[in-house]
Amino acid sequence: MIATREKPVTSPGTEALIDAMRKVERNITHTYGPFTLFGLFERESIPGRWDLVVSAPWLPEGREGIQIIANYVARLPKAEAIQIARIVPLAPESLPVRSITEEVSIIDKGVFATGSTSIGNAEVVRGYILVSQKGTPVPQPLGKRG
Repeated sequence: MIATREKPVTSPGTEALIDAMRKVERNITHTYGPFTLFGLFERESIPGRWDLVVSAPWLPEGREGIQIIANYVARLPKAEAIQIARIVPLAPESLPVRSITEEVSIIDKGVFATGSTSIGNAEVVRGYILVSQKGTPVPQPLGKRG
């Protein structure tokens, strides 16, 4: 499913976005708990813009989950924030998430570059996976940590 490159090919703008999104991921993880999947994917239909694909057992479905992530993305510098086309929350047990986490394992400080692939119905030109882990534990209690 995922084609890889030995070394991620990035532009300076993409490197800044990856660094900024790593901080977003760490801040959200600190507050809510770990992600099963956290990655940036550039769709063929929107070059230069990225879908932020996220999955976590604690992440509420629908708008509530999107809003949690959007609140953190909104704090990014404008140059990085405008590169995010949409936030795509997926259930940890969904086929796309299971396929990625079975093939790629990144828990901390890694970046896995993908080549052309598809996630659901979206054709992806390239992607950068910052977190991919099977069996992410559900924090207790569910939701925001105090």
